[in-house]
Amino acid sequence: MLKSEATTSEYEKAKAELELLQAKRGDEHKKLVEEQASLMKQLESLAMEREASLAPIETTSLQSYNELRKQKRGVAITEIEDGACASCGTTINAAAQQNARRQIVYCPSCGRILFAK
Repeated sequence: MLKSEATTSEYEKAKAELELLQAKRGDEHKKLVEEQASLMKQLESLAMEREASLAPIETTSLQSYNELRKQKRGVAITEIEDGACASCGTTINAAAQQNARRQIVYCPSCGRILFAK
């Protein structure tokens, strides 16, 4: 009888703990679903924004950019920081830095498009 009561007590305790864990898991799942919905909306918004910003770009420039992205593992454009390419560290001369502010200039070492502020 004593053993039966102890087992029943353990069972009830385990059952209560299980219900608590299931409720907690349900709350976490609900939060994750809400976060996923929010991120999907943000993704859609960013996709529309991207499409709008691509419209004025010449087709040949866009094709070159996409090819470069494939070749360079998704990083086709890099900034000039402290007179050097931020991706490979190659020193960029002053003329190329000035040109990068007005037109497309490629890094002589890694071939990425250089961006200068």
